[in-house]
Amino acid sequence: MGESAFAFMGPCGAGKSTLAASFDQAGFRVLTDDVLELEPRQNAFRVRPSLSRFKLWPDSAKAIYGDEKLFPRLVATEEKRIVEPAQQPERSGGILKVIYLLADRSEASSRVQVEKSDPADSLISVASHTYANYLLTPEMRKQEFLALQRLIASVTVRRLTPKSDLSALGELREAVLADFEETLRSTSTLS
Repeated sequence: MGESAFAFMGPCGAGKSTLAASFDQAGFRVLTDDVLELEPRQNAFRVRPSLSRFKLWPDSAKAIYGDEKLFPRLVATEEKRIVEPAQQPERSGGILKVIYLLADRSEASSRVQVEKSDPADSLISVASHTYANYLLTPEMRKQEFLALQRLIASVTVRRLTPKSDLSALGELREAVLADFEETLRSTSTLS
């Protein structure tokens, strides 16, 4: 939104691509899917845009677009579908302001939950979802943790618990947008 960006992090199957496609379908600019590349700045991190397409399970494609059969399969032996975004991201990217850590979907909750995340828990959660972290040497791991500490200090981290029902994507989107706008307002009054 404008020059500011938010990100979703979570394990495989948590719904990150589904959320990104939902925002795209609603007319928002999605900068990337699958891998979020960050460029360090003085006191912030810029998201480098790299979106090519969404890879969605059939139930997600159907919930967002009405019919999963409109989209080709990722590979012939798998049900995942390839969905082209409505718009490609602008080349400038955006400054990352909030990371939403996707918690397990809740069948018991009557509403979407957005909660503060403890900085220590945030660091552990973000570190567990970095790309190809199994390839890091001890020295590279040390550098990664130093960079992640800077990241956690420069952004707001929230825990996001979606409802398990895909028909609640609109409610989830509205909860994220309300929280994001409130976070931007509160951080701009602090500076």
